[in-house]
Amino acid sequence: MVIDEFMPVFDVSKRYSIKVSAPVNNVYSALKDVNIYDSPLIRVLFFLRRLPAIFKSQNKGSTGNKLTISDISNSGFILLDEKCDDELVIGIVGKFWKLSGDIMPVSAKLFRSFNEKGFAKAAWNFSVRPMGQAVTELSTETRVQCTDESSRKKFIRYWKLIGPFSGVVRREMMKLIKRNAEKETCSK
Repeated sequence: MVIDEFMPVFDVSKRYSIKVSAPVNNVYSALKDVNIYDSPLIRVLFFLRRLPAIFKSQNKGSTGNKLTISDISNSGFILLDEKCDDELVIGIVGKFWKLSGDIMPVSAKLFRSFNEKGFAKAAWNFSVRPMGQAVTELSTETRVQCTDESSRKKFIRYWKLIGPFSGVVRREMMKLIKRNAEKETCSK
């Protein structure tokens, strides 16, 4: 898998998968086009995540009503690699346990070798795998590697609280992708 090229060693990993009654190309297309904010639950969770920053800055502005994988990869995450109709990998470097996140802008080229103390790197993929003529396995995996023991301890504490909500977001995203891919397949 492409994610292995960017993060073969990690401190935390979580993987989810779902079967979709649609061919690989429909599932991959749905992945690229899905509006994550179509899920009310995701909108609420993202709002709650931003709440402390909103109060701190007094910025009451909305993030809009659309959020796609492309939008995510333009908001701190970077596209690490994409193999069309196979796998897409995005990554981010930061201090996720802090309210601000202290996101460190790095290029895809420097992501692998980034090792500055006090940070964590996260790689997040979506992959599709044919399971028959019109059935596809859609999976997503998140991996996090911390750059030192101090950040590892901070991240693990943070992950104990946030990890379950992160899982909800990923499962909700996959349900949306499944719904859209199957709808597209039925309309053909």
